[in-house]
Amino acid sequence: MFLEINKKDLFENTLVAFNFEFYSPLKKNELAAKFARNLGKKVKWFANVNETMQPSIEIFKLAPTLSSKFNSVSLSTGLIPYHEAVHIMLRTMNIINDVGFALDTNRVICKIELNEEELRIPNLKNLNNLKYLVGINEEKLFETWDPEKKYKRNRLAFIHPKNPFTTVLKTHMMEKINYMELSFPESDFFATDFSELGEGKLITSYIGGKDYFLKKEEAVSTLNSIIEGLYSALSNSSEYSVSESRKIEEMFSKYEKAIESTKNVTNFRRAFPEIDIYVDLRSDKYLIESTYSLIRNDLFKLVAYGNFSKGSVNYDKSRGVLQIKNAKIDRGILIENIEFFDCVLTIDAKNCLFDSCTLEESKLTGCRLHTSNRVNDSKVIECSYTTSSLLISVW
Repeated sequence: MFLEINKKDLFENTLVAFNFEFYSPLKKNELAAKFARNLGKKVKWFANVNETMQPSIEIFKLAPTLSSKFNSVSLSTGLIPYHEAVHIMLRTMNIINDVGFALDTNRVICKIELNEEELRIPNLKNLNNLKYLVGINEEKLFETWDPEKKYKRNRLAFIHPKNPFTTVLKTHMMEKINYMELSFPESDFFATDFSELGEGKLITSYIGGKDYFLKKEEAVSTLNSIIEGLYSALSNSSEYSVSESRKIEEMFSKYEKAIESTKNVTNFRRAFPEIDIYVDLRSDKYLIESTYSLIRNDLFKLVAYGNFSKGSVNYDKSRGVLQIKNAKIDRGILIENIEFFDCVLTIDAKNCLFDSCTLEESKLTGCRLHTSNRVNDSKVIECSYTTSSLLISVW
């Protein structure tokens, strides 16, 4: 159990790597020299975003980020023993304060690795993701780094059964839940990234925001709480405390309502009278009922994770595409292959189409932006758009 281990032993068996995002008017070669002198490490600088060089404990990497505003860069380190890593983090914060600045969208990505053999805990690839997430006090961390949750979302709110309409999840079954039956979507809007668990690493990005480099004590406290929470989840993966059980109960209660309200056309219309459903722009009852199973999963996501409650839905049968019009979608919902018209969105979208939409604090990957779109404070990656699309600001 966690309480039986000395924290000193835990931290001495922890490695941490960082990626610090910030802005600076200095040239990259000047920045690299400044960091090298103050950190006692070799710092290689690059002009291209997609440079593949991997940093190490002795050689750090300085490169531009995806941002289009000012001179946006990131400093990346290799995995470093915890105590040295904390010193590196604090020194780096001082340097950024001296040579640059940070905006709301900037963050510090931390990659954490535990010495599982010395700590006598299971391999990180066997982490019970649900146990870890309910054990982390995300509300407290958000209050420190992103109190309005403009750039981060509570990951628990997006966990769902892999097969929501065939998997029976009831609150009284909570203690017997198999987390392998749950889906844990990935998104830049989440402060926890499980994508490298198979390589023995947990990635987090709670630390960040405007002038994050001034919150040194908070940064150390955040890093410590993540390490302790990770150890605790690995040490005792199947038992939940009262507070953890309560979080899961609240999560299941929300899913039960969302699943029930989207189970069939009748339930959907009763729960959402201000959403009109069409198939090939027709409102024939038989046509909609015979097609509903093809769009049910997407409607469940829009309702459960996007607060979708008003607008129009059309399913284009010939193209197999769901279209949404005159809707407001928020909370950074994760969605793919949907077309949006005249919508207001905060969204994490892949391969979607947008026409006459307003997007705020979103991430768009491989999307098509047609006429008269307004995009504010968003990350736009490998997207296409016409000259009449209006991109106000991206990061």
